[in-house]
Amino acid sequence: MTTFFILSLSWFLLGSGFAANLPADETGDIKAIISVWRDTWQNKDMGRYRSFYSPNFSAGAHNYQTWMQHKTMLFKRPGKIFIQLSNLKVEPGGNSATVTFVQFYQSPAHSDMGEKKLILEKSEGAWKINFEQWKPLSKDARVIQDQAEILWIIHTF
Repeated sequence: MTTFFILSLSWFLLGSGFAANLPADETGDIKAIISVWRDTWQNKDMGRYRSFYSPNFSAGAHNYQTWMQHKTMLFKRPGKIFIQLSNLKVEPGGNSATVTFVQFYQSPAHSDMGEKKLILEKSEGAWKINFEQWKPLSKDARVIQDQAEILWIIHTF
C-alpha cells in the first residue's frame, strides 16, 4: 500500500522496498531533514540553512563558501519565496544517501520546476548535504507532473 501526504506543502511518497539498505528510521530522518531544509530555505533563514551543508559541499562551480555567498545574496532580495517538493525518493549508500525529487520554486523575480539531486553524508552522527544538482524538467514532464498532482488532489478530496 502506498500513502501520500502533504507536510508543509511538500509531497512525500511512503511505501515499502525503496530503502532496503537504510534503516527505516534513517530514511524518515532524511525525509524530515529535507523538509526542514526546504522550510529554512523558503523562510530565508540563512543561519539554519547553512547548517544543513557539509564544509566539503559542491554544486557545479560552487564550493561551500561560494554557495553560501550566493545564497546570502539571494536571501536578501525582497519578497517571499515558495518551494514545493514532490516525488521524494531516498536511495541508501551506507554513510551516504542520494535524495531526488521534483522541485517547484517561485519568487517575485523567478519561477522554475526541475529535478533536484542531493547527496547527503553522515558525519559525526549528522546528515549533511555534500552535493547538489538541479536540472529543469522538460515541458512534457511538467505537464505530466501537473496532471498527476491535479488527479491526486481530486482523488483525495
